[in-house]
Amino acid sequence: RTSPKRVSDQKLTRETKLDFGLNERNFIKNYSKGLSGPKKFTLLLSFMAKGKVGTDIALDSIRSKWGKMTSKNLMGYEFNLNYPTEAKTRGWIDSKKSSFYHLRDKWMSIFD
Repeated sequence: RTSPKRVSDQKLTRETKLDFGLNERNFIKNYSKGLSGPKKFTLLLSFMAKGKVGTDIALDSIRSKWGKMTSKNLMGYEFNLNYPTEAKTRGWIDSKKSSFYHLRDKWMSIFD
């Protein structure tokens, strides 16, 4: 007899509903497994914007939250300025003004 997989062990899909009511540490722990740095940046931005496309969030705020979650079971490593650049290159986020980022429509593709 097999036991069902825990939600955190299952691969998330585009149809997955994220619970933005969780605190930031629990949100990152639940949804960041297996994600790269740029994907984790996008995930953290999505938490701060509550999933709303177009909501500008300051880079300093994102870095500050990231810095409080560098343990192995959360972000896993220190923040790198290449993460927002790569996320922007892949079309998950965008920036209209310097040091402010917002989600784009296809940001959920980080889970594909």
